[in-house]
Amino acid sequence: AALWLFKIIGFASSVFVGGVVIFITIIAYLVLKTYVRGHAFLKPEDDPQTYVGITKSAESFLNLFLIYLLYIIFIKFYNLGQLISYLKELFIINTGVIQISVFSVFSGAFIFLFLLSIVGVLKHSIYLYNLKKGNELQAGSLRSLVGTLGLLIIIMIALSEFGLTWAALLPVAGALGLGIGIGLQNIMKNYISGIILLFSNRLKVGDIIEIDGNAGRAIGNTLETIYGNVVSIDTFSSVVSTTDGIEVVVPNSQFIDQQMVNYSLSNYTIRVRIPFGVSYSSDPNKVKEILLKVANENTQILTNPAPNLWFTEYGDSAIVFYLLCWVNIRHLWKINPVISDIYFKAWYEFHEAGIVIPFPQQDVWFKNNLKVEIEKDIGENALKQLDKEEDK
Repeated sequence: AALWLFKIIGFASSVFVGGVVIFITIIAYLVLKTYVRGHAFLKPEDDPQTYVGITKSAESFLNLFLIYLLYIIFIKFYNLGQLISYLKELFIINTGVIQISVFSVFSGAFIFLFLLSIVGVLKHSIYLYNLKKGNELQAGSLRSLVGTLGLLIIIMIALSEFGLTWAALLPVAGALGLGIGIGLQNIMKNYISGIILLFSNRLKVGDIIEIDGNAGRAIGNTLETIYGNVVSIDTFSSVVSTTDGIEVVVPNSQFIDQQMVNYSLSNYTIRVRIPFGVSYSSDPNKVKEILLKVANENTQILTNPAPNLWFTEYGDSAIVFYLLCWVNIRHLWKINPVISDIYFKAWYEFHEAGIVIPFPQQDVWFKNNLKVEIEKDIGENALKQLDKEEDK
């Protein structure tokens, strides 16, 4: 009623036509939204996390697109152009280089959310496309790359629509640069490191890595390294899942600044060394026969290259061997159960063959005078005991 009194909206035939267009638009919106919720992209059980992400992004895109269409319809059929022009001229800040109006605030926020939803759909679609082609490692990395670069471009476009030109942004960037150097250095360092990782291909989602750190002293893990599977590479940090099911959030800069062992960088076939010690009375050839038999019977051990045995050391109380086994680390990154299984079977095979697994031993020699005194005391005690028995 107020809009009609101020003659912003006139009751003409265009009002009826506009209502019909709005009705058709809303019906089409509801149909599309139902289609999206009806698993238009994939089934939830295929990849639940990706399903939720792409569905939310698609619904967000439809919601914002509906708002944009309604905005166009109201301008076309209900003569809201005057109100929009008024909001564009209603400045919050108006200087030579900064012009922020009420309309630009809403417009900048809308463009940011709208483009963000498009990037969300795009990055999840790229992930699914590569996943269906069997490129699991590239799928996660490309999704992170599209998301990171897309967000950077969206921020630049949104700030421009907001009313901040490059003439205004450059002094702000200089001030932020000083702030970054003082207080935000680590944040920007991790951000840049994340981009470097995505472009350099040194680290991919699905890689098996080992870095310095600890992954769970509370559960009894005392190792000073973190070994696990990279499950995500994000803007500032990456997530590594360990063999204990613990997810460790690692700053991206750590992968650049420190040494990182990537077991699956270019070759998934790696060699595992399993130490064994047996007594000096054991036949080395028999030991070799048993250990190679145990390794060949394990289905997780590769037959090409074939297992091998090294005689490595004459130890203090044992002769030491290394059983060398090749495995596919991509399929068998939880290697400890395999090593445990080999140790179990080798023990029973050694026991059956009469091969002894020694424990550390040490001979102790006493000085002669101490030995004589001990023997003298023992002899005197024995004589006294005999005398007592004769008296009885």
